[in-house]
Amino acid sequence: MSANPKPDLEEVKSKFESFRAERKGKRELPEDLWAAAVALLEDYPFQVVWQQLRLKPTYLKRRAGLAKEEEAVRREKSLQFLTLTNSQLTQIKQQSDKKLAATTVNQGMQCRMVIERGDGSRLQLNVAMDWVHIEALCASFLRG
Repeated sequence: MSANPKPDLEEVKSKFESFRAERKGKRELPEDLWAAAVALLEDYPFQVVWQQLRLKPTYLKRRAGLAKEEEAVRREKSLQFLTLTNSQLTQIKQQSDKKLAATTVNQGMQCRMVIERGDGSRLQLNVAMDWVHIEALCASFLRG
């Protein structure tokens, strides 16, 4: 038996009905009910969920969108990028120029780079670790 069984539409529907029967006035739905409704969207069509639970479709869409955005933020936070300023890149270039003069670069090594300009344009590269070519590509991209 799994630790988190998939939510059943009828179970969630009965929870919604119980809440509505017990509430006084126009109380908002609790977060756990919204979470259960959003979880149903993984197994049931959107239209079935909002109709069976008697929810406004726009509210359910908003909640489902928020859940996706939160997941995207969590995923983005788990990714780690190395951020370098122009002066740091210059220092790296100067150091690598000295090392390149003494040794040859292994052409089999690959480097993945993501460069983003201030206007939001991105350049993603999978290239051999050859600083001279990487520097030329970066400079050309950043100039626009």
